[in-house]
Amino acid sequence: MKNQPLMLSILLGVILLLIIGGISISARLSATSKQYKEKLAEYMKSQKMQDILQEEKDALLKSTVDLKERLKQKEAQIESLQSKTQALTDELEKVKVMKEKLEDDLQEMLLKSKSTRK
Repeated sequence: MKNQPLMLSILLGVILLLIIGGISISARLSATSKQYKEKLAEYMKSQKMQDILQEEKDALLKSTVDLKERLKQKEAQIESLQSKTQALTDELEKVKVMKEKLEDDLQEMLLKSKSTRK
């Protein structure tokens, strides 16, 4: 019987240690659960941001491809206009030469007609 109070006190001590340990583990699990939920929310937020950025990247890449295609078209137009400009410049030179020749011929004809009148 003398051992019963000792056993009872040891049993109560062990029970108190188990209760304190359980409360401690429960508090740690709660804190860990809270941290997990926060990290999960951050992950989901970053995943959403990554999706938005990926969409923007895809849109920018498409826009870049479209702009490159438009640039090629404009360069082709510029080349075409340059060749037309060159052709017109050449034609203008020919017309100038012909004009000068006609003016010279006209002047000669006028001189001849004046000299034949005299």
